[in-house]
Amino acid sequence: MEGERVRALMVVGVVVMGLLTGQATAESFGDCYKTCVLLCAISSSKSVASCAFKCLKDCIFNSSSLLDSFGVQKTSVHNLCTLQCAYPTCTSVTSRDNPREKEVASCVNSCGSGCSKKKTNSP
Repeated sequence: MEGERVRALMVVGVVVMGLLTGQATAESFGDCYKTCVLLCAISSSKSVASCAFKCLKDCIFNSSSLLDSFGVQKTSVHNLCTLQCAYPTCTSVTSRDNPREKEVASCVNSCGSGCSKKKTNSP
């Protein structure tokens, strides 16, 4: 019991430090996802799947990593396509203790690339 409390406080400390240092630089999808999942996991009774979906959605629609080559936020249609692909495919590796943000980010990028190809191949 005491060990869990200490671990939770350490996670909160790491997350707070990450938030403070992350404010100075543009936040990547992976950073956004990791912070969000850890905060969700320790501050709510939501399931890992619920936290993963919430964070995936929030980070896809708000991450600076999802800017086009001109620095413009990609369209909502693109982001919806990415979310639709990413949720069932990318979040299964996330656990309460390890968001595996690099794996999720790589998977989300693959989904985003697939959505971009669909857009350019459509009539």
